Amino acid sequence: MKTMKPNLVFLLAMSIFCSVCLASPSDESIDDILELSGVTSQVADYPGMIQAGFMQGAQQSGSISESDAANIIDSINRTVVPAAILGDIRASVKKSVSENDIEEIQKWYKSDLGQEITNAEKAASTPESIQQMMGSAQELMQDTKRLEFAKRLDQLLGATEMTLDLQRSTSIAVYTAMMSAVQPDQEPDIQAIEDQMTAMESQMRASIEQYVAVSFIYTYQSISEEKLAKYETFLGTDAARKFNDSLIEGLKVGLKQAVVDMMSEIAQFSKDTENKQS
Repeated sequence: MKTMKPNLVFLLAMSIFCSVCLASPSDESIDDILELSGVTSQVADYPGMIQAGFMQGAQQSGSISESDAANIIDSINRTVVPAAILGDIRASVKKSVSENDIEEIQKWYKSDLGQEITNAEKAASTPESIQQMMGSAQELMQDTKRLEFAKRLDQLLGATEMTLDLQRSTSIAVYTAMMSAVQPDQEPDIQAIEDQMTAMESQMRASIEQYVAVSFIYTYQSISEEKLAKYETFLGTDAARKFNDSLIEGLKVGLKQAVVDMMSEIAQFSKDTENKQS
């Protein structure tokens, strides 16, 4: 009986090892990471954010009936579905991140420091905390060392870019809902609002960058610089970068589809309303 050559044994072992390393993570492990990182709870807030934006616009315009507003709110609830957006995020993560990467990220978020970071983020996301943060924004920005850290964190997480995408999607969704209610016989001119946002992008980006920096400084103000340095190191790892990049990509896909679905449903609602009136 022939024995396998050492180099063949090595290659066979490596092929098995690599197939395990590069295996796609399970849905359960991805969902666990999304829950641990706070993404699940953040996505759950998106329908409420769009509803709040629409209701504010509706109250300011004064030309949208209560029944039309109620129907559009129902459309938002049916089309901006957190589970569907999370599905797109999950698919994006699964395509870009390996099981080994997921295990590395899980280990971080389940560590004492990972939990301390996550708890600080949750505490800073309440309405009361946000109000307090905005009231002390100027003072927070004077901490130059923490400000520089916040800017580096923004680059690693892509926070400004993600917020800018969310702002675009929310603005288009609110604009579509508003125009469909005010002018049900006309299809909303989405290009107009997109052109307007493009013209304002540099101004929007500067405002968002400042808000993100203030938010990071406020959120992590009670955490030592030594611990924050460890957090920054983690975010710079290949696994964390791939995870965050895939999060942003999946979020873009999910929000874009939600806006398309909402526009389609509101257009049909407007058409039905017009037919009833004619």
